[in-house]
Amino acid sequence: EKTVEVLPMKGYVLYQGSNPTHKAIIISLYEQGISPADIALKTGHTQQAVDRYIKAYDQVLALVKKHHDAISITQITGRSLNTVRQYLRLVKDFYPKLKVATPQR
Repeated sequence: EKTVEVLPMKGYVLYQGSNPTHKAIIISLYEQGISPADIALKTGHTQQAVDRYIKAYDQVLALVKKHHDAISITQITGRSLNTVRQYLRLVKDFYPKLKVATPQR
């Protein structure tokens, strides 16, 4: 079986306290090319939860690529600013060349 390592990227962004967020772990595995089914197995999350995280991340990523800001992303997706901010931080870590505005709290 293939061993998967969660990337310790910019820990201050992905980590809350001493534990990585569920989103960060799942999206890190996803960005490493691990299948959603394997992510569900490795993280103990349901397939539906993994699919939800990935869908939301892909949606935010696509909107960032179209130059939407955090506020318009919240309006388009219906997600809270806090949730959008979390996904924007992940996008920023995985796609450092993209211009990502992550508003402060």
